[in-house]
Formats: sequence, C-alpha cells, structure tokens
Amino acid sequence: MSVTTGGNPQASTRVTEEEIRALVETGQAQGILEPKEREMISSIFELGDKEVREVMIPRTDIVELDVTARQLNMRVSEEELARRRAVWRPKDGIYPRGYGKLFLQHIKQADEGCDFDFLEGTAPIPEPAIH
Repeated sequence: MSVTTGGNPQASTRVTEEEIRALVETGQAQGILEPKEREMISSIFELGDKEVREVMIPRTDIVELDVTARQLNMRVSEEELARRRAVWRPKDGIYPRGYGKLFLQHIKQADEGCDFDFLEGTAPIPEPAIH
C-alpha cells in the first residue's frame, strides 16, 4: 500500500497492512480512535480478502433508459418473466384506515351504481319537528 502525505503525489511512502494495524491499535490505546473507528478500519482489510461474488448480490434485472426515445425498458429473460408471472399473487385489499378503507366500504364500481352514502355520515338524522 502506498500512502501519500502532505498532498504531494510524488512523496509517497510504502506502508504495510501490519503497520496500519499497529497505528490503529496505538491510536485506540491512546484514546485517539474510538472502538467503532478501529472496527471500521479493520473491516477494510477483511473486505480486501474477499472475492467480489462474496460481497455483491447478482442482479438479474437490467433497466435501460433511452432518453431520446423516451423509453424505459426492463431487460428480463422470458424464463424469468414466466417464473415471476407464475408465482405472482395480487395483494389483499387490506386497508385498516384512510381513503382505502373508505373506498372499500362505501364506493361501488360504476357498473354497480354509485354509492356515496359516506357523505351522509353514520349517525341517525332525526325527523324535523313540524309546527
């Protein structure tokens, strides 16, 4: 590893991993580094010992954005698309509160006729007194 000091790229010095670990240990012992900072620096060396496939998650979906054509395309193989379609199930329309609950309880579809009973409220309305 090469360390540049003082902002001068030509003045670089070779430093080994052991030397950096010793500096980190000394810094923590003197109270300059917190334990979490030491852990973070140590994890950098542990990461360097791993292969890329151990750290990264393979992505099967590729999203393509064509700005000039104003298109957004998702590149998925036919097999993957068929697998997703086979296992897909619509979510239950569970709305414990809010507009979704109001909609499910009171508003019907157009072919069933409009139902705006939620505008009337739920409290009984007494008949007016006639004098």
